[in-house]
Amino acid sequence: MNPKSPPLSRRPGTTRKFLIAQALFAFLPALIPRLAHGADQVPWNGVYEAGQLPQNSEPDWRVDIVSGSQEWDASIVEHDGESVLEQTLGIDRGGWRIAWQNAGSSSDSMTVEMRARIVSGEGCLLGLEVRNDEIGGVGVRISETAIEMIAGSTRRKLVAYPIGQDFHVYRLTLDGNVSRLYVDGDSTPVAEIEGTAGLGSHLQFGDFGPVNGEGTVEYSSVRWTADGAFAP
Repeated sequence: MNPKSPPLSRRPGTTRKFLIAQALFAFLPALIPRLAHGADQVPWNGVYEAGQLPQNSEPDWRVDIVSGSQEWDASIVEHDGESVLEQTLGIDRGGWRIAWQNAGSSSDSMTVEMRARIVSGEGCLLGLEVRNDEIGGVGVRISETAIEMIAGSTRRKLVAYPIGQDFHVYRLTLDGNVSRLYVDGDSTPVAEIEGTAGLGSHLQFGDFGPVNGEGTVEYSSVRWTADGAFAP
């Protein structure tokens, strides 16, 4: 007869395996947003990754200032072993813009996505927009507690959402006259809004909000395609 197996707590290697499993579970919350941003089959037309400032990347982005008279501070810093674009905001607000003819052909069916976080401050917003300067744009403005979707100059939808100060992946799709926002790879949209057809001639990201807050935001990457509206 085989001898009895020792209790679980006495089995060789049990403690070590438990500690490894515990460490993996602790790491998963930070890993999931990165996986959501990388594991799909979307035919991306282009991507900006924060190895250098957007205006120095290829294709190069134009710096846009929407209020104030001076450019804000922006630099490439390290966060948990990866390079991120850090934007420090004060009176001056704005971000970076690229024309769709440089990013990809214009379309009424497109997908844009960014990985970003709010680091600190009051009134800071993460912004991701597809714009047509003649009739407005469609996009999102994200604070630590809520997400606002915007279409044109009159349509707005505010959704309470606990963003906090962690990195999240925000995917914005434009599908004809409807735009949807997805967060962290979830296939159910956080919000959607109508009235978005014909709004895409530029892609821009940064803090374009009306609130004059101060603080710091970070962007890991932005990518885009004009070849369809792809849910996660």
